[in-house]
Amino acid sequence: MTQRIRLTPNICYMLGVYSCSYKRDQALIEMESEREEFLDRFIKIAIGELAVAPNRLLVRREDRRRLYIAGFYHSKLKRFMDNSMERRDRIFKYRNEHTANYFAGLFDRAGGCDSNGMYLYKIGNENIILMERFGLHTSNAIRTRVRNESAFIMLISKYSLRMQSIVHQPGNERDLR
Repeated sequence: MTQRIRLTPNICYMLGVYSCSYKRDQALIEMESEREEFLDRFIKIAIGELAVAPNRLLVRREDRRRLYIAGFYHSKLKRFMDNSMERRDRIFKYRNEHTANYFAGLFDRAGGCDSNGMYLYKIGNENIILMERFGLHTSNAIRTRVRNESAFIMLISKYSLRMQSIVHQPGNERDLR
């Protein structure tokens, strides 16, 4: 007997990661990252909450692009994720932990910070509209810039691994002399 998948904050994080996926035509759900801790979270959620068997996980390292890649093939979960993506405007209508985890997954998968501020790379118009609905204003280009960064940081800082590394870089602490 199969169990119905319930949306938890961690599964919403996986939806955020999945919404930036470039290989949406296959039954592959994957995460690419330059840091191992992103893949560790992806694998823990896949095994713990999505009940993916550990022998079904595909983990590899590409030395040419310096990336770690983890993923799994699962047609039922792919169908669940696709249906959730179609209903994302109804799922994420309140500013709560589920929504924060979804945006954290987006930022961990396709976000970054440079000298011009925070950006999200190729996240799609649906996600931009969803961000605008929550008051997270953007400027649209290939790299979608977040205009009000402080509101975005406050929303995802507890849940995003990439945001925690940006916010807590050496030099950002107070000088307590």
